[in-house]
Amino acid sequence: MTSKRNLVVIGILAATIVSVSYFALTTVSHRRTARKYEDGYSQIKVGDSKDLLLGAMGKPTRISECVYPWFADEKREAEYRSNCKELYEYELFPVSYTISLDKNGRVINKTRAVSP
Repeated sequence: MTSKRNLVVIGILAATIVSVSYFALTTVSHRRTARKYEDGYSQIKVGDSKDLLLGAMGKPTRISECVYPWFADEKREAEYRSNCKELYEYELFPVSYTISLDKNGRVINKTRAVSP
């Protein structure tokens, strides 16, 4: 009986250690990625190359065609619509970063959104 009880206790302890370790590693990884995105986003400027973007923020979560957001300035919106060729999206809940690139791979717009 004592042997079975010891095995159960060891099993529970092992499962607890694995669970706590997984949670800790996941948290650390999330924080590192969040910092990388935030630091990279603050470094990237309009006119920067795709190479600079990738160096600063790494591989995007998703690459897609441009969607056309609403601009208060009609001239700026028309310019964006005619130049935007690709969107790089970096998502890490609750923050989403979107970098718009033109046909030459240059940054033409960047946005940051926080989910409520």
